[in-house]
Amino acid sequence: AFARAYDPSLIKDYMLGLAQHLLIVSLFDREVNCRRAASAAFQEHVGRQGTFPHGIDILTEADYFTLGIRTNAYLKVAPFVAHYEEYFNEFVDHLAFVQLKNWDPELRKLAAATLSLLAPINPEYVAKKVLPKLVESCLNESLLIRHGAIYGVSEIILGLAGKSHMHCCVNIAKDSIFLKSLSQNERKLMKAGEYMGMFKEKYAQMRKKNNRDCIEKPVFDEILELVSKIDKARLYRGKGGETMRNGVCRLVECVANAGIKLNNTLLKKYMATLDECITKPIDDIQLSAENALKAFSEHYHEENKKEFETFVQKFLSKASTDPNVAVTRGYTRALSCLSLPILKGCLDKVFTVLEENCTIKQNESDDADTRKFAIGAYDEILNRLLNEQELIVDTKHVEKFFDTAFNLMRDYTTDKRGDIGSIVREASMYSIVNTLKTLNKKYGENKDFPIKLSSETLHRCVLVLLQQLVEKIDRTRLVAGSLLQNLVDNALDNLPDFPRKAEIIAIFNKNNIQKLLKQEQDRLAKEYSLNEEIKSKTFSSISTQQVSIEEVNLKGVEGFVYYWNLPHCVFPLIVPLLQYPEYTFHVLVGLIISVGGLTESISKHSYQALMDYLSYAG
Repeated sequence: AFARAYDPSLIKDYMLGLAQHLLIVSLFDREVNCRRAASAAFQEHVGRQGTFPHGIDILTEADYFTLGIRTNAYLKVAPFVAHYEEYFNEFVDHLAFVQLKNWDPELRKLAAATLSLLAPINPEYVAKKVLPKLVESCLNESLLIRHGAIYGVSEIILGLAGKSHMHCCVNIAKDSIFLKSLSQNERKLMKAGEYMGMFKEKYAQMRKKNNRDCIEKPVFDEILELVSKIDKARLYRGKGGETMRNGVCRLVECVANAGIKLNNTLLKKYMATLDECITKPIDDIQLSAENALKAFSEHYHEENKKEFETFVQKFLSKASTDPNVAVTRGYTRALSCLSLPILKGCLDKVFTVLEENCTIKQNESDDADTRKFAIGAYDEILNRLLNEQELIVDTKHVEKFFDTAFNLMRDYTTDKRGDIGSIVREASMYSIVNTLKTLNKKYGENKDFPIKLSSETLHRCVLVLLQQLVEKIDRTRLVAGSLLQNLVDNALDNLPDFPRKAEIIAIFNKNNIQKLLKQEQDRLAKEYSLNEEIKSKTFSSISTQQVSIEEVNLKGVEGFVYYWNLPHCVFPLIVPLLQYPEYTFHVLVGLIISVGGLTESISKHSYQALMDYLSYAG
């Protein structure tokens, strides 16, 4: 209405401010309706007033669809719009001094990540006008302000160091339900246009430049002392202490990734802080400390070798013996973060500790989460070593890893949470498939690769995955089926043959899965009599499967997956494998658990599939 009410000449002087504020709302508001409303108002002004700077260019990239997803608006569209100098300062100020104080922690992280992406565009302004004020706010009395400020400082350091691609929200849009629910036409509309394409080419060169020198030395020194100051101010204690630990871990990670040199005093302080955080019982803090330790170990293991050796020995001595499960979990995770030069010096000890932590202890100190982290760490370390030019592991190490993983596939521990052993079995399945994919890749690169995988071991891998695929927990079936599908599509080309390989490929290959998906979608359309408009879209937006995928975060699984969590889809597909003696036992073991389960749908469909097979088999 405002655009239609006034002649362009009357409000010409106010156009720039109006454009800046409309774009700030359209890009950075928390609510999608507000972003889209501001975008529509901006479009109206561009059409009627015609005096918004770069209005047409911006409209082609910032529209209804691109602004619909918040992460897309912040991380992709905002840097494009901000590269126009008329908008840059306003955007940065809004993100640093408004959005970093938002009540929503996810929004604070998004704002910090966007600052990291904007820093290379005008490093002088960010380093000299914004960064000093944020450093002052890191000790503010308000938790929201200091947490946002410490994230902002961390991400700006990363952006100025030419590492903005490592910002804290780099994987946040992965497996988005909203993205999966878009139709093909909507996906096309979200693709980068001509102006965005030109900007990306220019920005790709800009973001690599190291602009760390733009930070004034007093500010730089204050940033490095922040960890000590936060500790002295006792901001880890009381309400918000856990939140601050997350922020401090992110600061340490960014300092390390930025390649900043630290003196011995700072190194010791950072190591002590990470040691304290990695043993906290809260999973989120341990994860932050794990990520920070990975970067810290990679960049500083040569700086103070003696101190680092003491640090590592502490991990090894307590990872499997400490009665506090938070300590065993934390130190087990920490072992996978050590840099390769450190690992090579104590590899046998590390593997011994991890194998001990993968063992079920028949006492009160037994902890399923420790086993989950142990097999994950074992897998990560082994795969890093397999990808090295000079191999220091051999076939025995790989066989030992698979034996450990197979033992964990028999973990059916229960406690007040139910079948807690399921998280261990799922972690083992991920580890098995990751290692098979690595070996497949190495065999493809070098037919004479010295580490050999036997046909029997590969067959056992398929057997344990199939057993989990017919058991009673929906989430576990989804993981098992998705990994089998991934294994068949991406990891069997160079691996040895195993019994009934052709039959397994026939079930899990991409073409068959697409056909099965189409059949299930047609069944749903017929059953619910959906109208033509909804039928034209993917059913992922209403499918139970997609929600489950989001919840379990299928690591390393690319593309689409079948409805492995739905009983009526999976059992008729897998039960016929009973006819092959090589698979009868494991499929039957899983089926017995499902047929005797308490959930009606699982029991009903597994029993029906089994009866149908027996009737057919005569």
